[in-house]
Amino acid sequence: MKRYFAVVISVLCITAISGCGASENNGFLKTTGLDYESSLDESSIENGLNVYHYSYYDVLSEGNYVTAPEFKLKKEYINPEETAIIVIDPWSDMPFPELNKMIENHVDNYILPVVNLAMTNNMPVYIFTNNPDTIDYNTKICESLDVLVDNQSVSVLYYDSTGGGATAFCEILEEKNIKNLIYTGYAVQLCVLYRNVGIIPMWEQHDYNIYIIPESTAAVLSMDEKLNTQMRNDICTMLSQEGIAAIIQYEDWVNYLD
Repeated sequence: MKRYFAVVISVLCITAISGCGASENNGFLKTTGLDYESSLDESSIENGLNVYHYSYYDVLSEGNYVTAPEFKLKKEYINPEETAIIVIDPWSDMPFPELNKMIENHVDNYILPVVNLAMTNNMPVYIFTNNPDTIDYNTKICESLDVLVDNQSVSVLYYDSTGGGATAFCEILEEKNIKNLIYTGYAVQLCVLYRNVGIIPMWEQHDYNIYIIPESTAAVLSMDEKLNTQMRNDICTMLSQEGIAAIIQYEDWVNYLD
């Protein structure tokens, strides 16, 4: 059953990440089709990082909520010393060469720069994948990231090696005084959300500020690139609207640390 599920997901992935090369068409707010030109949050700091969350309601007006669905912008200070980058399932050994190439291109364009900047700023990077001792497929990570692992610049962790899932991973993070988690990887509506160290389990710990970089994730849905992008945007919008994870645009994060 596990092998069947992996193959089905892999087939879907082939059509889900088309057009993964660096392109402004991947920009989150440029592709949402939603209003994001909202006023700056009054609690923002002047020179902080742009962080977005989606709200269906605006401020109270004469005791009533005003319907004003849009992205709200807030500038925050995110301390690199208290922040970790999480990369979920950047596989290079799925059953189809075309899929592996697509993932590799996306990693090189939208994840590797995030990882390199993290290392420059002494931020820990945790790459999660399956344990090759217990699973014989979907275990190897893309070469550009694997080189960094060989150089001991980033850490690879296996889902089963964390033992108690999110609880065990929290112990690792506590040792490093990590308070902020920034998620990247594949697929945004599956593993990024629901792996035992994914956004939802870690959010349930209630101990972390959780962020997602939409451009550094990809959806697994169909052959329609626009539909895949919309799925990614919908998932990220939902996460921000529910207060689970705030949105950081790729360019904003690069400019913040560069």
